[in-house]
Amino acid sequence: MLFRILLWTLILGMVFRFITRFVLPIMHITGNVSNNLKKMQDEMNRQNEQNTASGQKSNPKPIEGEYIDYEEVK
Repeated sequence: MLFRILLWTLILGMVFRFITRFVLPIMHITGNVSNNLKKMQDEMNRQNEQNTASGQKSNPKPIEGEYIDYEEVK
């Protein structure tokens, strides 16, 4: 009887230790990552709305006839 109580106490202690050391930190990290991703998506949506509202084009046409002079290095 005493052996059974000690065995169950040991098993429950190991399960509790596993949960507190591995499962809870992983849940905390995934929650933080998903919150950060949502914040970044909201910020990008807000910036896109501001750009379209102000009339800025996201893809401006290249200026025709633009020439960049360069020298060859030998």
